[in-house]
Amino acid sequence: MDLGHLRSAVEAWAIERSDALALDRNRVDAEYLLNWGGFVNCSFRVGDGSTWYHLKLASTGDAKRGLRQWRSLDGALEPYHAPPIVDWASIPEFDCEGPLTAWIDGRSPERVARALAEAVLPVVAQLHGDRGLAKRLGIASAPATCADVFVATYGDRFTEDFRSVDGTRPPFVDPATMVFMRDEIGRFEAVVRRSPAFAEPALAPTHGDLWANNLLVLAGDSDVGSWSLLDWDDLAIGDPVMDLAMFLGPTAAQLDGATCVDAAVPYLATDAARERFEIYRRAALFDWVIDSLADWIEADVAPHHVEAVRAEKERIHVEALSRYLSLPR
Repeated sequence: MDLGHLRSAVEAWAIERSDALALDRNRVDAEYLLNWGGFVNCSFRVGDGSTWYHLKLASTGDAKRGLRQWRSLDGALEPYHAPPIVDWASIPEFDCEGPLTAWIDGRSPERVARALAEAVLPVVAQLHGDRGLAKRLGIASAPATCADVFVATYGDRFTEDFRSVDGTRPPFVDPATMVFMRDEIGRFEAVVRRSPAFAEPALAPTHGDLWANNLLVLAGDSDVGSWSLLDWDDLAIGDPVMDLAMFLGPTAAQLDGATCVDAAVPYLATDAARERFEIYRRAALFDWVIDSLADWIEADVAPHHVEAVRAEKERIHVEALSRYLSLPR
């Protein structure tokens, strides 16, 4: 995708919608926002210097469906700190579309500290218990068990990323590491499929991508301040334990994960939930091992950032692999 041409198309869309968005059509600008978590979607900061919005665009079928579902459930997500959708963009020449939300002048935390965990986790638990939302998401058509959720999330992600890496192996990855990653993907599925803890039904609405980069925190008088939870396009019926493990899992600055993992204890009421939590935490770290390689390959989508992205993704892969190999087998 030609980001320069897409940027021009986004500006043209914003100019056309300038009256509705209270923008000065003569000063409209769109700035591409690098997403360090991947390149499946494109995001832009759109505004006129005084008023700003965030635009997220998807071009693939599954990604579009996720964004459309978010749009259809917009009002129901406000209690969970989701930014309200103020408009919907469609860019036909690039076959992409997505939500426009107000610009939030915050930052994603480099690590999840205890104060943030204690602010966010009760809200996430409320989401997990929302039976009305579960009904609207179509609980009858959801994955039957927590094992199905794991495989549909991490299993499919690992397999897709490995296929990408296997086709274009980065120069710093040796063949032995490729074999290890391939075998580890198979081990995860085998462990999950035979574990009684993962045989439990999956019945809860889950965010599905609850890592720290999808939080924006505004500094306030408290340790946390106000916060927003972004990117609701993976919202689905699933396993709430996955959300907890992802939220307290690795960040680019803290690949070992949060130091306040015990903050999840009140939300892990059974032995089965605690067992799944540990496996999900292991999977979250392995995700940083393999997904960083897929992102390294895809970085040429953003040519102005490719050098910086590839340096960071190589660092993350090397450090995450070292940590992963040090885990008890």
